[in-house]
Amino acid sequence: MSFLNKLTRYLDYKLIVNKVETYIAYTKYKSRKEIISNKGIKILKTNDRGKYKNYKLNSYLLKIT
Repeated sequence: MSFLNKLTRYLDYKLIVNKVETYIAYTKYKSRKEIISNKGIKILKTNDRGKYKNYKLNSYLLKIT
């Protein structure tokens, strides 16, 4: 799973074994980015193929929108 900051072109990646780890990887990336830059994630873009989707991540993303 990869996370790309389009402004700085900084690429961060996390190797995951199953879909459950996508939520953990995203929340860790989000908290690390907020600590470093003092800014939150404004736009989250996916390829929308469903490869990494799971219930916990979907419910979290729907809750924050």
